[in-house]
Amino acid sequence: MRRASTVSGLFWSVLDMGGGQVLSFATFLVLARILSPEEYGAFALASTFVSLAFFLLQGLAPAVVQRASIDEEHISTAFWTNLAIGAGLAAIMAGSADALAAFFRNPPLAVALKWMALVCLPMALVSVPMALFRRELDMSAFAARTVIGYLVGAAVSIPMALRGFGVVALALGQVAQWVATVLVFYALSSWRPKFRFSFPAFVELGRYCVHYSLAMATGFATSKVDMWILGAFLDPRSLGFYALALRLLSALSSATVLPVDLLVVSLLRPHRSEHAQFNAEYQRIVIGVTSAWLPIVAGVGVLATILVPTAFGAKWVDSVPVVQAMCLSAFTFSLTAFTGEALSAWGRPDLFSKLELVRLAVTTAAFAAAAPLGTVAAGLAWSLLPLAIVPIHLAVLQRTSGFESRRLVVEWAKVAASGAFMVATLMAMQQLDLFGRWLPVVEIAVGAMAYLFLIGRFMPGYIEGLLKRGLDSMPIFATQVKR
Repeated sequence: MRRASTVSGLFWSVLDMGGGQVLSFATFLVLARILSPEEYGAFALASTFVSLAFFLLQGLAPAVVQRASIDEEHISTAFWTNLAIGAGLAAIMAGSADALAAFFRNPPLAVALKWMALVCLPMALVSVPMALFRRELDMSAFAARTVIGYLVGAAVSIPMALRGFGVVALALGQVAQWVATVLVFYALSSWRPKFRFSFPAFVELGRYCVHYSLAMATGFATSKVDMWILGAFLDPRSLGFYALALRLLSALSSATVLPVDLLVVSLLRPHRSEHAQFNAEYQRIVIGVTSAWLPIVAGVGVLATILVPTAFGAKWVDSVPVVQAMCLSAFTFSLTAFTGEALSAWGRPDLFSKLELVRLAVTTAAFAAAAPLGTVAAGLAWSLLPLAIVPIHLAVLQRTSGFESRRLVVEWAKVAASGAFMVATLMAMQQLDLFGRWLPVVEIAVGAMAYLFLIGRFMPGYIEGLLKRGLDSMPIFATQVKR
């Protein structure tokens, strides 16, 4: 029964993430054509503070998920604690909005933060119900809230943007999305908050969350420090160009890397005591994701001069060099994407926390150096960061599980060479310019064939094996769809 719940949970998690990315990106495509880069840059910067609030609003919820046994006193204590945190964060965010806008020299940021402070309350209201669904591995509720929440958010933000409300349209779209999330979870949950608060339960839950929060705080800071540093150096318009490029790369990551990220621990944990099988499975995961991530991201980089203005409008054309710089991550990103999950599956999450501290230090230094040089330098820093830390990641894996880094590098080099050949083919076709307006379509087709041809030569049977594993998994997914 537990195995079936795990499979079902993983299925709905992937569907939740995939559906969310499709709806979110579709809304973003529409709004990007309406709003200015300055408005989107202010919203993106404000969103980093809302993300911080969401992280803090987890409060005691992780302990609700992880504790072996839980009772009503623990659940209600967690709920009222998180609600108090939410009210406090809303007041702090609204009260500091003007000061933050002055610090970042970004006047629209104040307006965005004051409206987005309202998000803290629905976030707090729903944190414990979300934790209870996660505890039972009932992830179908998350898929439902994703679809309904994003549709409601789009229904609010797009008409308001068309009427000229600018950054307020984006902010209120976020508020509407979280209000819809509250309604969905309380409609699907039988639990309702009780007027109970237990100090002993608060202490018990807090002991777990202190360690969890410290580990997660490092990862959160690493993911947002680039926007904070760049916000202090760049003008709002340039920050908007970087934010668009980052949003595009995040969407590509969500389509190719994050769905696998949900499965890594489950795939690796059964091999924890078997070094050879563990390492072989980890290598298969990394190379498999690289073989999908690399051609897609590299292709977007080459075609960015056409794709960006076509998708987002001519006003975003100055973001093309930033997109191209960030697409260099096609060759590096996946090499460090799953190290933390691998170490956790091996039973060493403490090493993952230390690696996150290293990544935070390197990221801060890299963006502090790149920010004064502009958005393209920042994009290059974003792409090259994985390359800077991959030797440390591989060394830690080798020391922990006996992982043979050389074998991974050899297989990665085969995929990288195939991707480089594809890029060279695309660039040669652009120089020839023989196909007029059909050039992007022809480039995609020819580039894909060039990539698959070389992969087939370097790694015989590899593509066929991927297809077979995909087909073998279809009955499992079909069963979940029927359910």
